[in-house]
Amino acid sequence: MAEHQKAVKDLLTKVQEFVMEATTPVHSQDVLRFLRMYPVLCDELGKITGAEIPEVPELDVSDIREFVALYTDMDKQMAEWNNFIKIKDAMIWQLLQDREDLEGEIRELQSRFGAELELVNKQADAYKDEARRYKALLDKAGVQPAGDDEDE
Repeated sequence: MAEHQKAVKDLLTKVQEFVMEATTPVHSQDVLRFLRMYPVLCDELGKITGAEIPEVPELDVSDIREFVALYTDMDKQMAEWNNFIKIKDAMIWQLLQDREDLEGEIRELQSRFGAELELVNKQADAYKDEARRYKALLDKAGVQPAGDDEDE
């Protein structure tokens, strides 16, 4: 029974370490880093889930409570980790959706401001052309614009 109990506890420790690595805050803050690590995490998870647990030895009545406690604890931890992973998956999905939405907003703003900038540049060019025409007219008439003193 002790060998079986140790094997189960070792497996639980590996699962817990995996969950902690997969859900590290760095992955929450850097989605791309998490996505790059995803294949590695999947490989590690495959190793953990494929691990063999030694067969349960024949139990005598004195071992039943310890055996039940071990598996009850393992079941609770697995349920907690499963919920934790579901929450993490939902967070990742939401971050990816938010990123897509923000990229769309940025493209829309770039397009809109690009069009507005183009319009402003056209207006500025039109004002420059108009100023040149007025200056040419003033030069032709021999009038010097106010504030344009050549004597100074």
